[in-house]
Amino acid sequence: MWSLQAAGGKRAVAGWVCLLASAGLVLAFPVVTWWLVGDQSTVPASEDPDFAFRPLNVSRGVERAVGLASVLLAAVMLLVLVWFTVRHLFDARWWSVLVPLWRLVSSRGPGDG
Repeated sequence: MWSLQAAGGKRAVAGWVCLLASAGLVLAFPVVTWWLVGDQSTVPASEDPDFAFRPLNVSRGVERAVGLASVLLAAVMLLVLVWFTVRHLFDARWWSVLVPLWRLVSSRGPGDG
């Protein structure tokens, strides 16, 4: 009886940890891409480029700190999810939702050529 309750509690905690790890990965991944890839615009700044979201004007130090923090967060969340997958506490079918994130971030928008 006790082992069944402990197993159910373990699964409940694992579910919450996986949810938080997935959310952390979803939030950190675009920042990681922004920091590692950088601006890929081919339009000179003098021509007033059209942005869906204007870039924030931040110092190099803030950019580096946010970039490093997001890389660390994404790496830790990825390791947590892989560990829970190997332990069969995270349904592997959810990877089909998480893996395509890079494609959403790197996709071209209207007018990108």
